[in-house]
Amino acid sequence: HMKKVTAKQLRTIIYVRETLKKFVDGDLEKFDAYGLVFDQLDKRRITLTEICDIANSVGLARGVIRMRRHQFLGMK
Repeated sequence: HMKKVTAKQLRTIIYVRETLKKFVDGDLEKFDAYGLVFDQLDKRRITLTEICDIANSVGLARGVIRMRRHQFLGMK
C-alpha cells in the first residue's frame, strides 16, 4: 500500500527518474546526473531510499546510489 503522493512529490519522482534514465542512456554525465538528483534530496523533496528505488527501476543498483551519495558528501 503506497501512501498518498502529492503532485509535487510526483513531479520530483518523475524528474529524478528522467534524470537517472538520461544518465543510463548516456545522455547525461555521471556527476551532472547525481548532482541534479542529490539536489532534490538536499531540498528534502525526496528520500535516499526513494532515489534508490527509482534508480533500481532504470537499471542502477541501489548500492551504487548510496556509494555516490557518500562520495558527494565527501566533496562538500
